[in-house]
Amino acid sequence: MIEEAIEIELAIIKEVSKIISQDGGGRILLGGRCPKLAAKRFLQIDSYRYGEENLKNVIKAGSRIYSVTPIPDLEDFKSIDSWIDSIKEIVRFLDGGFYISLKANRFSKGLSDAIHLAENLNKLNRYGVISISVGG
Repeated sequence: MIEEAIEIELAIIKEVSKIISQDGGGRILLGGRCPKLAAKRFLQIDSYRYGEENLKNVIKAGSRIYSVTPIPDLEDFKSIDSWIDSIKEIVRFLDGGFYISLKANRFSKGLSDAIHLAENLNKLNRYGVISISVGG
């Protein structure tokens, strides 16, 4: 399911990138989050449109879907390397920058994952921000 979502996302980003390059300027930037009030509003709109029960079937508990970039969470993948491969496909087109949030139980593990991620993405896109949140 995550692979299918990434394919759809990638198709959209590629098309936007093509349109922007034909127009002769501009960059694609996916910010880290939208304002909390906007995220709440999007959730309310979708809850009203699709119903809360239907929305719960699509969004897992604790999902950050309404407040972060469409870069998927590491927890949705079998390994960090398969996650990085998916991210590589996406960030190639985000020439204005991107934001990735890593969650870790220990800061040293989060830092290690962030360094590994940065090394893999550096050649594709140098305009990214990787944040680490530590906690249980």
